[in-house]
Amino acid sequence: MAEILGGSENQNWSSWKRCLAWALVWLASYSIGIPYPNRDDLFFVGTAVNISKHGEFSNPHLASWNAALETGKFYYQPPYYSYVLAGWLKLTGVSTQSLLLFQCLCYIAVTTLITLLCDKLGLPTIVSVAVSASFALWIINLGLRADSLALAFLFLGLYLLTYDTAWSFFWGFSFLGASVLTYIVTAAYGAPLAAALIAMNARKRSPDRPSWYWTSRVAAVIGASALNLFIFCQMIHGDLPGFLAAFLRHASWRRTPTLQAIPHFLELLTYGWGWLLCIPTFAMFVVATIAVFVQRKWIPYQRLWVYVAIFSGLILNIVLYSSAISYATFFVQTGIVIALCSLKLGGRVRYGWIGCYSVIFMTSHLLTLVVLLATDRSYDLPDSVQKIAVAVTDEQLKTDLAIDSTAARYVFDFDIPDSIQDWFFIQSPPSAYPLSLADKQPGTTWLVSQANLHAIIPEAIPAPPRIQILGRQFHSLPKRPNELIVIE
Repeated sequence: MAEILGGSENQNWSSWKRCLAWALVWLASYSIGIPYPNRDDLFFVGTAVNISKHGEFSNPHLASWNAALETGKFYYQPPYYSYVLAGWLKLTGVSTQSLLLFQCLCYIAVTTLITLLCDKLGLPTIVSVAVSASFALWIINLGLRADSLALAFLFLGLYLLTYDTAWSFFWGFSFLGASVLTYIVTAAYGAPLAAALIAMNARKRSPDRPSWYWTSRVAAVIGASALNLFIFCQMIHGDLPGFLAAFLRHASWRRTPTLQAIPHFLELLTYGWGWLLCIPTFAMFVVATIAVFVQRKWIPYQRLWVYVAIFSGLILNIVLYSSAISYATFFVQTGIVIALCSLKLGGRVRYGWIGCYSVIFMTSHLLTLVVLLATDRSYDLPDSVQKIAVAVTDEQLKTDLAIDSTAARYVFDFDIPDSIQDWFFIQSPPSAYPLSLADKQPGTTWLVSQANLHAIIPEAIPAPPRIQILGRQFHSLPKRPNELIVIE
């Protein structure tokens, strides 16, 4: 262990073996249906399905939200994810398995790039393993969202920036731009980490840096920006003013004002189980940051600059979108591991801190581990559910229906008629999901999982069975989250 923590020269596994190991993990996860349904699935996937079927950049399952925008286009998020996923669906067809395989390939790409990037930066083997594990236990909770593709673009761009050539800068910043135009929160960490890599390259080349060095790099960045701008404008059909107006309006519904960002972030850290899941991780990061500052002269500059970039990214994360606490947690855990492998600590002290962080790490992912180990993912489709599914597709029995991501997956296999609405976004913005049974429109039927219905409208039905481990009941974790119910 000491040799692994001391540097990357004596790694136990070569990079490709670790990449292959993670690929096998992700393929096994795909075979059991990971990622599981997430409430944002239809929001993110609906537009891609619509593009693949009809070539239209809109989400027909968000009628209430579309009515709030003049264009009716899916301008709530940057367009890259919708178009990349639509291309994949054109090749493979619209189905749950196709969507899950897309996510699986993104997961493989991310863990592969994390491994290669850490090795390229000379970080110890344990860093890439720990960071990949942190990513894995985080990303499987996000369903079919855009995050996995955005992170694949992010780490590919950063990896390319480790090669100090004009072309690697061009493609590196092209993929960093693609990351931002897939999910904008990645800009918070992409910008400082890219700056750190550029500074490392410049320092290495400082004795014999040619006169055209910076000119070629600036030209590469400008070229990459122009390429992304061109692709972006093609995706939105040149409607830049319309996109910006809608995107900023959506941001105003979701984003906390800058002056309130830090209090909101701290509130999220302490909400619910936050004292156990979040506070210890961020407290250790604060301690690690102080230690890194004190020992900054003895830490290799590559590791120091990456750590500073992560710290800067955390600040930008809070300012840009304080609700994206999962991104903050992932990068903070990355920073802690780098600090533990870089600080000059005595043997017992180092192992003590490693043990402490191991406990904190497992605790921070406690609920994920409980769900993986104790949830019953089986499901059945009773006659009432099958009747509703037929009624929606039969013109003679046509009915208005709102469904959640569980029904989208297990009843319709994501081949969903345009008339069906996303239950989680059935209200007019800035609201989203219904808050009571009174919000149900006359003549509308709900087909949702019992777990989701009770979580949002507790009085609607009795509480479904909860996970129990060693006599401890987890009140927020349903035992069988895929059980559906019809509310007519």
